[in-house]
Amino acid sequence: MCLGLIAAAVSVGVYRKVLDAYFWNDDFVWMYMLRDMPLSEVLFTPEGGHSCVARNAVFALVQALAGIDPRPYFATVLVTHAVNVMLLCRLIWLLSGSAGLAGLGALAWGICPTASETLAWYSVYGQIAALTCLLCAFCHLAARTTRADVLAPRDLVIVGAWLALASLFFGTAIAVTLVLPVVVVLLFPDMRATPRRMRSVLAVSGVVLALYGTLQVSGMWMYAAPAVHVDALRWLAHGTDLAFYSFVHLIRVGFTSLVLGPWSSPAGGADLTSWATLLGVAIALLAAIRVASAKARAQVLAFTLLGLASYALVAVSRGPMAGFFHQTSADIGATLRYHYTAQAFLVVAFCTVLEVLTASLHVGAQAVLVAGWAGFLLAGQLVHGTSFDRHKASRSEVTGAMAKLRERVAAAPPGDTVYVDNQPLAAFGWMPNIPVPLPGLAALLVIVSPSDEIDGRQIRFVERDPAVYRRFSSRRGSRLAGLLVPERPRERTE
Repeated sequence: MCLGLIAAAVSVGVYRKVLDAYFWNDDFVWMYMLRDMPLSEVLFTPEGGHSCVARNAVFALVQALAGIDPRPYFATVLVTHAVNVMLLCRLIWLLSGSAGLAGLGALAWGICPTASETLAWYSVYGQIAALTCLLCAFCHLAARTTRADVLAPRDLVIVGAWLALASLFFGTAIAVTLVLPVVVVLLFPDMRATPRRMRSVLAVSGVVLALYGTLQVSGMWMYAAPAVHVDALRWLAHGTDLAFYSFVHLIRVGFTSLVLGPWSSPAGGADLTSWATLLGVAIALLAAIRVASAKARAQVLAFTLLGLASYALVAVSRGPMAGFFHQTSADIGATLRYHYTAQAFLVVAFCTVLEVLTASLHVGAQAVLVAGWAGFLLAGQLVHGTSFDRHKASRSEVTGAMAKLRERVAAAPPGDTVYVDNQPLAAFGWMPNIPVPLPGLAALLVIVSPSDEIDGRQIRFVERDPAVYRRFSSRRGSRLAGLLVPERPRERTE
């Protein structure tokens, strides 16, 4: 659709500076792992409850082609985001039949300020790609709603395959999988009269959940991955109220940023504007549900449920731990990377609400309303823009660290192995399944260089933390086992 292409182009224009972003935190961890560990271990190592098989496969491919040049990585991010905008436009159009609402919804979501943190952090690319799979699945379902009262086995296979692939990218697919049977019943009410088909829907969800569970258990068994689900349940038992408040704040920020765009900042503190916006949205939803046709009501309920389920998973898994990370429930709501998937479903529901509430208006009045909201959002971009962290400090630290290493090598006596203190890097994250930080300069050399030399000189890194040295020097076949040495006499080091 032409409007989908326009919305995608505008979204790329708003987020074009993503191409100037740099690696940060987990990015370096996975880049190190891809350089120094078997590919199978990298693919099947879970992180934070996510099964990252497909995400890490894409990561490995891009790294093989681009090395440490960040531009191809973030070009992949931006292209995938543009594809998602077009898929979202198609999904809304299939459900509503309104090209104007489809373009408006895709635009509102595509330029939403909450997308910034997801787009500018490559390790979160899995969520972007997972949403691509989910949107493909629901586009297929939406197309079937206009041609059939029930889903054929082939449809369930297609939807199940997309959900399974999404679960290999990011954990948000699990929230969708859990509520899929309810969503299918809402969109295809005649399915309830066919128990065999309903069992097939439940089987699709069961297979995807079994795949996810198998990968999680395998990671714990083969690679000593922590039992994060057990930890999350333990935290939840003592912080149910925190999960609930986080859920509410996620919804507040999610709807406010969709409706107001850059005119409202998704700050950690809850302000009157955001609460008023949420109240207005809730009233509109209830009004639409009351007067809508059975089909439109089902669509509103189905996609609202998908959005709320995505937020609920975040709230349950992250909310109770907010205090541990010195955050409040409002801070969880304002964590921008938690909104990308949920908002895509919520904007579908909200566009259906607009369709219902404006049905009695003249076509010209509907067009003015749609154009007015689009203009309001675009004006917000012109006035305020969307600012986000492109991790310039990380780029500066890495560039400076490599420059200092070369200076140290140049200043060392010719012919000698150069010993350098293995200083930590603030930009680096923590290794999955390992309770010690990633060795700074030594790991950086593994990432940027295929050899243990700089300018033709052998280099070794003195690791003063015994726990870090023991952990990484004991890995058979690891380059760090050769690069790291225990503390040596001071005259041999910096």
